Amino acid sequence: MGARRFAEALGLLVKTNRVDAKILARSERLEGLKATTPLRLALAQLQDLVLARRRFVYESATLRQREQELESKAASPCPPVSAWSPTHFQPFMDITLAFQRGCSFLIGKDCEVHRSSSAI
Repeated sequence: MGARRFAEALGLLVKTNRVDAKILARSERLEGLKATTPLRLALAQLQDLVLARRRFVYESATLRQREQELESKAASPCPPVSAWSPTHFQPFMDITLAFQRGCSFLIGKDCEVHRSSSAI
C-alpha cells in the first residue's frame, strides 16, 4: 500500500517529512497484518443498516414527490366548501367503502382462524 493512500485513509492530508516518516513507520508495523473476515453478527447488523438506509432513501424520495404533488394542487384554486358537489366527496366515499370491506374481510378471516384453532 502506498504511504500517500495510507495517510489519506488515516485522515492526514498534510505532506511533511516528519509526517511521512511516521506514516511509513506505522504502515510497516501494519503491513504484516492479515485480513480477517467480519463477524457474522457484525455483518448481519451491517446488512440491516444497509437495508434500513435503502428504505429510508426510497421513503424520502416518495415523500418529496408527494410533497411536490400537494404543493402543485395547493397552487390551484379550490372552491369554497359550500360550492362542492357530491362528486368532490366521491373519492373519500370510495376509500371509506374499500376500507370497510377490507376490515370486514379481515375480521371474517380472523374468526375462521380462531374457529379452526379451537377445533384442534
